[in-house]
Amino acid sequence: MLETVDVFEYDARREVVSNDSNVHDDASRGDVAWLGRHLIGICENEGWTCQIEEGSGLWKETMLKQQGWINPTFDPEKSIVDESNTASVVIRDADSDFVACNALRLFVTKSFREVIRTGELFYGPSMRLINGLPMILPEDFEDFSGRVGYSGGTLISPRYRGKRLGLLTTRFVRLLADRWFDASHHAGHIFQNRPLDPWPRHPYHFTRCTPCLPALEIPDRSQSQLLFLVDISQAEFLAQVRRNVRKLVREGDQTLDDLALLVA
Repeated sequence: MLETVDVFEYDARREVVSNDSNVHDDASRGDVAWLGRHLIGICENEGWTCQIEEGSGLWKETMLKQQGWINPTFDPEKSIVDESNTASVVIRDADSDFVACNALRLFVTKSFREVIRTGELFYGPSMRLINGLPMILPEDFEDFSGRVGYSGGTLISPRYRGKRLGLLTTRFVRLLADRWFDASHHAGHIFQNRPLDPWPRHPYHFTRCTPCLPALEIPDRSQSQLLFLVDISQAEFLAQVRRNVRKLVREGDQTLDDLALLVA
């Protein structure tokens, strides 16, 4: 396990570095590291600890204690996952009580649409779905491939809801997908809360939100709500980080109020 402070270590010769290129050069790597350390600082200033580990074991252990749903995507008993393709983020308060958590998984694929349709998103080969899932992605949906960092398993303590902590933890795992897994794309899923609710525009600051499944019907869960696929390309992610760093340098004070400055 790495010390959390070392996860976002970077070249201190360029404390804040930004440029206008989409190339992942030293400047953009510095921005990613700077933002990660800033978010850790927010937690520390709240008196919280932010535990970041390779593998999904910490996330699963935390979810079990909180009686949360163990998404098979991140469960070593259901999927082929280990420290080489998953990570955990868990935040606890000064009393070591649970605050929030999130998980990350890397998929290396020629088609993320197929990862979803075949059920590979949720299960390893021994448990693969026979008939696949009923996709409703539009015909003009632009599929993506490569090294996809998939964010999920988000849980926030009821005591700390309403503080944008889902944004905090998803941003952590997106940064980790870049730092640890060299992701070329970032994705996740969200449910529509109620049938008549408007479709979310940029949930968790993903740039696209596309209807994906009419409901989630898998052996581990049956949920009738519409499921959206959310995603952001690596170039968009780096541009987003660059904007975040600039805004936080000007206006941030490393408190939870800074999360409102993490513009899409």
